Amino acid sequence: MKTQLLYQHHNKVSFLILGQGHGLGGGGWLHSLSQHLQRHLITVRSFIIPAIIIFNFLCSAIIYIMTTVYFGGTPSQGKKLKAEFYKDGKRFKSISFGASGMDDYTLTKDKKQRERYRGRHAKDLKKGENPKGLGAGALSYYVLWGDSTSRKANMRSYAKRFGMKLKSSPPTNKI
Repeated sequence: MKTQLLYQHHNKVSFLILGQGHGLGGGGWLHSLSQHLQRHLITVRSFIIPAIIIFNFLCSAIIYIMTTVYFGGTPSQGKKLKAEFYKDGKRFKSISFGASGMDDYTLTKDKKQRERYRGRHAKDLKKGENPKGLGAGALSYYVLWGDSTSRKANMRSYAKRFGMKLKSSPPTNKI
């Protein structure tokens, strides 16, 4: 199996195929990448399937496992939706958000009401877990009061904004 890396160069995304190897193992791929980076002064931004690998010019690697978000499940009583966050197939956070019985942009489609909500709650995006997208305030702001009247479109936009992978069903641990 060939190791495939995705890199970004001046906002153009390309694929780089490096030698033979299995996953992150296999001999020579780091050396090949090192030479390629030195020739083209490119930083690797993403590794295909879920790990993101960022190489600096010394070619040391930091592996960051991408967060996966799943919208579904049964929210807490009095809430509209539930978001579950996974890393490496394991749930690390679950947030119920949006007060049931209350309006939101996906229901009313009233742009003036959305602007008033966003004006009141923009300051909340800087508090707690919200700057990382892991708070109920950010979820409500971007999913229920997002740019679209479609919750699915807002969920996709939310995942993209915070660099997450959106799943339609929760990850399963296969034994």
